[in-house]
Amino acid sequence: MRHILLLCMTILLTACLGKQRPVTESVVYDFGLPDTSARHDIRIDIGRITATDAIDHRRVRYRLQYRDPAQVHFYAHSRWSDSPAALIASKLRSMVNPSKSAACALHIEIESFDQVFSSPESSSGIVRLYVTLQAKDSQQALQSQMLQASASAPSADSKGGVAALREAGTDALKQALQWADVAAEQTTACAA
Repeated sequence: MRHILLLCMTILLTACLGKQRPVTESVVYDFGLPDTSARHDIRIDIGRITATDAIDHRRVRYRLQYRDPAQVHFYAHSRWSDSPAALIASKLRSMVNPSKSAACALHIEIESFDQVFSSPESSSGIVRLYVTLQAKDSQQALQSQMLQASASAPSADSKGGVAALREAGTDALKQALQWADVAAEQTTACAA
């Protein structure tokens, strides 16, 4: 009887120990390798690139617009390799050759950097930038503009959200550069 009891306990213990839960690994994302083959010369310098405190972290955010647009959610096992400000700055540096002798600089503050679900199956990456043209010497704001770009996510998960945010981020930066180029041309302080 004793042997049967020991055998049952051994089988039970082996069954409990043998049944391991699958470990979910964290996935780390960035904007991919920079493509520096098509860099553009610009007439301004690149200033500070910052983000609001709410998005100045490495977690991948999403919102359920169809349920509660004011609530922010985070993917449990997905992270950015760096903060959105650092990712946007790196992307911008790979796109342009700034003019270090320019009298004006472009300052960018990231206001939104979210995957937004309009339904459980459909989402978009939304990037909103507040851009300011500043005089380099005085740091005086000369002109400013709010810009937004969005891109559809190819899938309703963090991978799709990251792809959409990468595309929307690139589009928002292109808008910012076009705006800054026109604003610098129209601003006397930038011609000095």
